[in-house]
Amino acid sequence: MIKIHKISSSAFVQSGSIAKFKSGITSSNLNIKGAIYAQEFQGIGTNTPSDPSLTVGTQSADGTFDECVTFQNQDFRLTAEGDFNHFTFVEKRSDGWFQISSGSQNGQVRKNFVDIEGKSSPGVYEYLILGVSTSSLKTVAKGTTVKVKSLA
Repeated sequence: MIKIHKISSSAFVQSGSIAKFKSGITSSNLNIKGAIYAQEFQGIGTNTPSDPSLTVGTQSADGTFDECVTFQNQDFRLTAEGDFNHFTFVEKRSDGWFQISSGSQNGQVRKNFVDIEGKSSPGVYEYLILGVSTSSLKTVAKGTTVKVKSLA
């Protein structure tokens, strides 16, 4: 028989999928021994919200994003969009990964783009963009590539 038990407390925390009370529950009006499994909660959201979406690339005039393709020695701009208030751009170089932009005032002023000097050699260049939301305490990382084509 399924019964509804109302549990309230500032100390009650359930995180994850199904709550498991392995040693029972005791309260002033209830004393149950053994394992108790709760599969449904009333008034407690059990759906995990998805991570905010992070879009990166070259932003067109109409606001859409395209994969960044450019030519040798041509400057380009990488742009990031999403429900974030802080973006960090990291570039892969032959000797490791380097932060190339993180907004101004130590990252406190939102800057969602980075202007990159044109590459002298054709090839595929890798970038990692981090979007941080201080309100939801979420950080999302997304990698992207820039294809640099030969002028000839």
